[in-house]
Amino acid sequence: MNGRGGSTAPLGSNVPLVCAFGDAIARLSGRPPQTVLTQGLVYNLMGFEMHLAYVTTTDRGATDRLLSEVAERLLDKGARLSGVVQTNTECADNSKCDMDLRVLPDGETIRISQSLGAHSRGCRLDPAALEQAVGYVTASLAEAPQLLIINKFGKHESDGRGFRPVIGEALALDIPVLVGVNGLNADKFKAFTGEEAEALEPNLDTILAWFDRIDTQSNAAA
Repeated sequence: MNGRGGSTAPLGSNVPLVCAFGDAIARLSGRPPQTVLTQGLVYNLMGFEMHLAYVTTTDRGATDRLLSEVAERLLDKGARLSGVVQTNTECADNSKCDMDLRVLPDGETIRISQSLGAHSRGCRLDPAALEQAVGYVTASLAEAPQLLIINKFGKHESDGRGFRPVIGEALALDIPVLVGVNGLNADKFKAFTGEEAEALEPNLDTILAWFDRIDTQSNAAA
């Protein structure tokens, strides 16, 4: 496994993220990770540099629109992408929107919301549809994408499900990851990633510049 160019950021202190990372290494290689320390499952991965970034916006649907625009711009440039972006469609008879995930780069669109009625306060997420999308994205990592985009680190990811294992697997494969994080799950995302994730300004130019920088580093290290 090759580290990328630039400064090296050891993974040693962040238990949740390193566990996901180490579990992915074990699954991919068929052998135990390099070292298991006594406090939790902290893996000795000194010398590996990963690229994990996130964006947060405050306006409803703004993160989804931003990441969709990022994906379109990078695809137009010929970048190899994996992951999902979300489209929200307002319903005329419902204050809540329909939520669809588009599997990158050119996969199907999966509706992940359920109609529970106008006055329902239950969770509208369809877990089976989400896991279907997770399966597609996990399989697509074998194509060695240049970037994994995950539209949202949500409740499922906070609980260890959803796209959380995919993030660990992508990092274990040396694939950069870009995640959307909302205010409700920001603390749990930071508990998962510790100091390893880089906060990006939520604008297109900043994100594209970040991608260009890490892609250049990757090409130089190849």
